[in-house]
This record gives sequence, structure tokens and C-alpha cells, in this order.
Amino acid sequence: MLSVLEEYKEYLDADTIIVAHSLSVPFALNVIEQYPIGTAFFVAGFIGKTGNKYDDGMKTFAQREFDWKKIRSNCHKFRVIYSDNDPYIRTEKSIELANNLETDPTLVKAAGHFNSGDGYTSFELLLTKIKEIL
Repeated sequence: MLSVLEEYKEYLDADTIIVAHSLSVPFALNVIEQYPIGTAFFVAGFIGKTGNKYDDGMKTFAQREFDWKKIRSNCHKFRVIYSDNDPYIRTEKSIELANNLETDPTLVKAAGHFNSGDGYTSFELLLTKIKEIL
């Protein structure tokens, strides 16, 4: 799965910032487990089964045991942002993710899944949090 990243691994370093949303969060965790980076922002993120109709398609990379110690060693700054009314990702899944990353999650009330259907064509809070670390 990560073989496609081989040609880009030279660009992954302590200055790298990964922003991942929803299904790309478990993928990003797989990347961080193997390559050190600087910071990761996870929006509507989860690990394991979500309890929705997409679970079967995510078995290979989302529903596995992650090496959390290695992930935390490879990335020292994590930000987890979640909503209290996401129709796809239950609140407790984002909190579980944050707990495994040993970070405090940020709740954005009534943000849904942070997609255009929920009014998110831009995300000022995320931009502000990214600027804070630059």
C-alpha cells in the first residue's frame, strides 16, 4: 500500500505537515508509522470500525492494530478535530484516535463531516492551527 510513497519519502521530514480527513486518516497513520514527519492534523478521523456501511472496504488499512508508540515517536505534534454530529464518524471514534495519539481533541459543534454538504469549502480553524506551528 505504501510502496507508492517510496519515490516521495525523501520529502517527508521534520518540516512535513500532513492534513488528513476521514478515510485518509488511517492511511496517514500507516505513513507516519513508517516515516517521521513534523505535524499531523486529523479532521473527522477514526481508527477501527466506524459502524457504517463503509467498514468492509477499510479492513486492510483502518481496522488493524497500529504501533502507537512508533507513530508518536515519528510525529510529535498531533491535532484531532471532530464534530458532534458527524453522520459517518461517531464522536467516540475521534476521541479514541486522540487518546491513542495522546493529544486533546478539538470539538467543532454541528460541523457534520466537514465537507461541502456541511458548508465546509474552507476551514478557518484548521488554517489558524496550521499557522500557529509555522
